Amino acid sequence: MLHKVRLIAAIVLACAIFLPLSECSQGGTHSPPVSKSISQQLFPQTNADTTYQYAYRWLSFTWFGAVTALAFTWPLVLVLFVRRCIGSRWRWFFQVLELLLCAGTIYWLYILALRGFGATWLYGAYIGVFAAGIFTCVGVVWWFVGRQHAAEEEV
Repeated sequence: MLHKVRLIAAIVLACAIFLPLSECSQGGTHSPPVSKSISQQLFPQTNADTTYQYAYRWLSFTWFGAVTALAFTWPLVLVLFVRRCIGSRWRWFFQVLELLLCAGTIYWLYILALRGFGATWLYGAYIGVFAAGIFTCVGVVWWFVGRQHAAEEEV
């Protein structure tokens, strides 16, 4: 059960790379509001009045692009590949690494959303923070449940 929740959270975080993270007003005079289609409301595009930030726009062959890709895909890698390969010797290392990567992902979302420059977070940033938090919280619960389960098997 916990593994499925972590897998769903990892997939949601990986998909959040295509969601709008923030909007920032260009300043100056604003044009009158225009009715938008559902797709324009869900995936708004930059116009004369507002700039929208998407994480996928930062993907490139630079260190900034690599960190962006890492921030959105590390849970999927951990769920699909690492959990099966680690033994008890490496368990603590990966558990601490998960906590650090979750904190790094939330901070990176803050950077990508330009929150420090006065941008307003949109649903993509909240979904990303929520998915990373759920993934890590369920991982912490798994530490205690897994330890308790291992102790029951020894008895």
